[in-house]
Amino acid sequence: MEITISDQLHSVINYSREEAMRTGSYGIAPDHLMLGLLRHKENSAVDALRGLGTDVEELKQFIDSRIFTNEHIPYSEIDSITFSRGVQNVLSFTILEATKLRNRQAGVEHLILALFRAGDSYGVTYLRDNGIDYGMVYRYMEKNSMIEKGPEETQQDEKEERRERVMKAEEAYLNEYVEVTLFRDNEKYKDDVYVAINGKNCLIRRGVWTRIRRKFAMLLDQSAIQDLRTAELMEQESNRFSGESRLRNL
Repeated sequence: MEITISDQLHSVINYSREEAMRTGSYGIAPDHLMLGLLRHKENSAVDALRGLGTDVEELKQFIDSRIFTNEHIPYSEIDSITFSRGVQNVLSFTILEATKLRNRQAGVEHLILALFRAGDSYGVTYLRDNGIDYGMVYRYMEKNSMIEKGPEETQQDEKEERRERVMKAEEAYLNEYVEVTLFRDNEKYKDDVYVAINGKNCLIRRGVWTRIRRKFAMLLDQSAIQDLRTAELMEQESNRFSGESRLRNL
C-alpha cells in the first residue's frame, strides 16, 4: 500500500526546518518536529496533548531551553538545512504508524506517535516526565476519533468488541445463582461437598437446598457425569472379566 503525506504533515515538516534555523541548527532534529507541531497549533496531535493536560507553551519553552543557541541561521541558508538521522527514523516510524492503521495517508497523528516511538528527544522526555506516553496519546486520539482506521483495522476492532461482549455475557451467566440439592445418607454420601474454581470456592451441605453460583453447579454436574461414566466402565470391565472367566472354565 502506497502511503502519501498529508498537507498538515507537510506544513509541520516545513515549520520544523524553520524551527531548526531559529534555534541555530543546520540539522533538523526530532525536537524541531515537535516544535513544528506546536507552531502549527491547529492539529490533532496538539489537541491530544492539550486534552491530556499538557501546557504546550511550557513544553515549547522547555525544548527551547535545551536546544536554543545564541544565533539563528539566516533564511538565505535554508537549503543547507538537512534532516538528521534521528528525524529520518521518526519519519520512518510515522509511515509505519500509518501502515499499521491501514491508512493511505500519513498525518500529524502518526507523527506524534512516531516521536514517542523514537523517544530520543527533549520534548518526549518532558511529556513522559509529566505522565504522558505513547499509549495514553494513542488511546486519547482513538477515543476522540482523531485516528482514522482502515477497513481491516476496524473489522478487527469489531471482532474484539464482539468477543469481549460474548465473554462478559458468559461470565454473567456462570455467576448467576441457582439452587441445588445433594443426596444425603448416613454412609458414603453423608459429608458436605467442597467445590473450588480458579481460587473461588463454596461449601455445599447435603440434604438441603443450597443457593450457589451456576459455575459451581455445572462443576457438580460434570463430576456426577464422570462418576457415572466411571461406574459404567467398572461394570463393563467386571462383566468382561466374568465372561472371560466362564469361557476359561468351559
